[in-house]
Amino acid sequence: MATSSIFHNFVIDGEENVRRFIEAYEATLDAPVIPTRVREITDPEELKVIFAKQRQHFDARKRLEAEQNAV
Repeated sequence: MATSSIFHNFVIDGEENVRRFIEAYEATLDAPVIPTRVREITDPEELKVIFAKQRQHFDARKRLEAEQNAV
């Protein structure tokens, strides 16, 4: 879970700092949730396709940059 790492390995010293931390944390609970258009991809074959496309775009960009620098 993404939030688990933010509570790892830090210390809050002093009563005032604890109060400020709790107030800041509680303020996040009232924050609106912004919907995103993201989905989790777990299928290895789908991941291979995505990374292959990414690699093609990367290679094409590198070739274009090399051609432009050669001129």
